[in-house]
Amino acid sequence: MTRGIVSFDLVAALMVVAFTGCAKKAVYVDGSYVSHSAADDRGNVGQITLTIAGDKITEAKYVELMPKTKDNYSYPTAIDAIATMQAKLIETGDIAMVDAVAKATGTSTLFKEAATAALELAKNK
Repeated sequence: MTRGIVSFDLVAALMVVAFTGCAKKAVYVDGSYVSHSAADDRGNVGQITLTIAGDKITEAKYVELMPKTKDNYSYPTAIDAIATMQAKLIETGDIAMVDAVAKATGTSTLFKEAATAALELAKNK
């Protein structure tokens, strides 16, 4: 009987040691991260603020410096695309899953570049 208890204790101790190192390391550090894209050929720069909590993107706020609105910008599709891209990034947590938006190619490119840079800042190194 004592031999069975000792064996069980030994197996349990080995399992604890073996599985202690198996915990998944967080990819990102919680916090808010601001990053920018490079300027495009028209001088527009994308700026994104990502909020990370629990290893997930919980908020994404994107703006283009040289602000555009539907009233002063002749490409309203790009303005509408921003909300779609922000939501998709929050939903998937993966910039590769954010599709480029037709007629908003420049905005899509700046968004992805800024988001990629912000996620790089957030990485748990």
